[in-house]
Amino acid sequence: MEPETLISFVRHGQVHNPRELYYGRLPGFHLSDEGRRQATATAEALRDRGITAVYSSPLARARQTAEIICSPHPGLTLQCSDSLLDVHSPFDGRPMDEVAARDWNVYDGVGPEYEQPEDVLDRVR
Repeated sequence: MEPETLISFVRHGQVHNPRELYYGRLPGFHLSDEGRRQATATAEALRDRGITAVYSSPLARARQTAEIICSPHPGLTLQCSDSLLDVHSPFDGRPMDEVAARDWNVYDGVGPEYEQPEDVLDRVR
């Protein structure tokens, strides 16, 4: 019998975002102190899981989280992929209140140059 494969999905830790922007794909948003604590707690929870691979988007907050998760596993190399980027949206950099007023729907009423859920699924596949 083959060993079981377990895949864990982890969202990045809390982001330092004092202007409260919807950051989506925007670069330059790093983990806050709380985000680093969250990533460290996640790393500790996964410490004994026999991790063989960690994948991340190339964005700083995701890479920082993934690097912290990798830290208890010497020799584990972080793999970055653009396929794991957040949705491409015209709301990147807009106030979060504006996106919240849309019930966080970043898909309806946007131009064809922006992704729809099917596009995201195709990209990840």
